Amino acid sequence: MVWRTWANGLSLSRLVIAPFTFLVIIDGSYALGLALFCFAVITDAIDGPIARKSGNASPLGGKLDHGADAIYVTLCLTALAYKGFISWALPPLVIIAFLQYLFDSNALKKEKPLRSSQLGRYNGIAYFVLVGIPLVQTTLSWSLFPPISLQVLSWLLIATTIISMLNRLASGKNS
Repeated sequence: MVWRTWANGLSLSRLVIAPFTFLVIIDGSYALGLALFCFAVITDAIDGPIARKSGNASPLGGKLDHGADAIYVTLCLTALAYKGFISWALPPLVIIAFLQYLFDSNALKKEKPLRSSQLGRYNGIAYFVLVGIPLVQTTLSWSLFPPISLQVLSWLLIATTIISMLNRLASGKNS
């Protein structure tokens, strides 16, 4: 079956660990949260190259990868908002942006790939960075970034996510 590939398994693993990462962050077990986060980042970095190298890249795999990322970062961002690290406005916005991305790409149609954007790609990376900073800092007792910088970064991501959504909406009307 086309969905049974190593790459899709790696994407699915992020879906499996997402609720556990959420729970350990809520619990304040930041070292375990950081370990799970590192696993998620590694699997996200290698699933695409594995799919392409093995000839298993597919629209389904792309949707699974992006969906796993959206759910993983949303749950992590929700836990970080609960702990007071970031704004509560960002987690629901990430899911809304992903759903818009999915629907605007007509990706629910079989074998239709997602339409990516450069700003959306940068936002996706920045969501992971925003999750990683407090996990690294609390685990390693670092204070490179003061708490206000995480709030500022979360509001900057709120702004760029809204801009990305508005750009997608405008480009959808033009196509």
